[in-house]
Amino acid sequence: MAIISALGKIGRDKAIPTLDKALKDKELIVRIAAINALFNVGVKASSVLIKALQDEDDDIRERAVEALGELGDESYILSLHNHLLIETEYGVFWRIIETLQLIQNRCKFYNHEIFYSPLIEDETENKSQPITYIVNVNGNVGNINAGDVNINGNQIGLQDGK
Repeated sequence: MAIISALGKIGRDKAIPTLDKALKDKELIVRIAAINALFNVGVKASSVLIKALQDEDDDIRERAVEALGELGDESYILSLHNHLLIETEYGVFWRIIETLQLIQNRCKFYNHEIFYSPLIEDETENKSQPITYIVNVNGNVGNINAGDVNINGNQIGLQDGK
């Protein structure tokens, strides 16, 4: 832990291979320290942070997303979007959405490919599954049409967050 922390404080790209190895440690605290150290290294460590999105622990994935958001380069948008399509943990899913919005707003770069991209489908199953989105709106709620996407069915307006 002391070595990882020191490497993070130094913040040099020569530390990246060692920090990459630390991301494979069985101890969660070591992996979190490695993510923090990689953030201190900066943009040069982004490929390792993107690789951390595949970690089995949702805390690591969420911290990697946060670090990428803080670094904020538009080149992360595609990787974050691709991971969004497969993320199963609710907290990480929403952190990715927030991070994508943060990066796009900061860079004034809005990726329309994300909006229009089809969902990745599991080729082993041919049945579609419904997706539930909670949308907080003011006013009337009805069917929504956004280009090629139509949302129909049981839309419920929320009042006072209920």
